[in-house]
Amino acid sequence: MVAPVPYIFALLRGKLRAALLDANFAYVIAQIGAGGLQQALISASQDAAVFTQYWVRTSVAAISLVLPALSSLNEGDWLVIADVDFNANANNITVLATGSDTIVLYDTTAGSQLLTISGVKVTLVVNSGKWRMLVG
Repeated sequence: MVAPVPYIFALLRGKLRAALLDANFAYVIAQIGAGGLQQALISASQDAAVFTQYWVRTSVAAISLVLPALSSLNEGDWLVIADVDFNANANNITVLATGSDTIVLYDTTAGSQLLTISGVKVTLVVNSGKWRMLVG
């Protein structure tokens, strides 16, 4: 029995999507495979590093993270910031770009972004010479 045409197209789309995801994340997977992924539980302001997941203790105090200079990074480098205490509404997380670097969040480009939503999780990715902030 021959599979219906829509089923075949859906299967092909799934394989194409998987191939595209593999290509897009190959760099990240290479970093993780090389032991490049780090995790840090923090409760004080500090400089950030790429390939790190920052679990921020917002129950203690407001915290600032200073991003690495874009000039020292590669396209696709990333880091994650998450409010693990669900208290960023009271103790905000400030994300600061270095020097004249900028952070793009939706349609806003600035040298810093203030995270004020409890439980917020953002991913910052180097893209086209800017930090792109993705929420969620």
